[in-house]
Amino acid sequence: MSFADRFNKLTPREQKLAGFFVLCAALMVFVGGPIYAYMGIASDREYNDAIRTQLRRMDRGAELLANRRSEREQRDMLYARQPPAMASFIEKAAHANGLEVPRMNDQPPLDAKGFVERPTKVHMSKVGLLPLVKMLERVESGGYPVAISRLKVKKKSRPDQYDVELTVSAYEKKLAPSSKDKKNGKKGKR
Repeated sequence: MSFADRFNKLTPREQKLAGFFVLCAALMVFVGGPIYAYMGIASDREYNDAIRTQLRRMDRGAELLANRRSEREQRDMLYARQPPAMASFIEKAAHANGLEVPRMNDQPPLDAKGFVERPTKVHMSKVGLLPLVKMLERVESGGYPVAISRLKVKKKSRPDQYDVELTVSAYEKKLAPSSKDKKNGKKGKR
């Protein structure tokens, strides 16, 4: 017995109900299928966008890490050089700009995190502002781990004459204690 014979044996009410069921099934397949597929594609798009965003952040993070790594390497190269004798270094920078350094005092070294700071106090009188700035620039950009940690400028009665007190600090990286020293409880060499 075929499907058409079975359908014809049904009562008219059952035939309408079966037709309605077939129509609903067809609607679900032809309308509901594309809607379901579209919703799946939309959720996949959102997921892919989230992945793209994370990948972009990772790319920016990789660039940031590379920049930080190169900055650290440059800083390590700077600290790999031993700072010069501060008195002669400051005097050379001053003489190159036509300044005299009458008083200079080395201060006791200070411990900082992983570094030893060796400050030197400098006192100069009747100094012009332009030569002073050029001297400070030369000290800072000398290629050594040196910084001007304190600067005090007092105006004199004459134009462009100042009394200057400054502290120039040289930094040395502390050496890591060896494993032998760690076992004995000793600190590393400075």
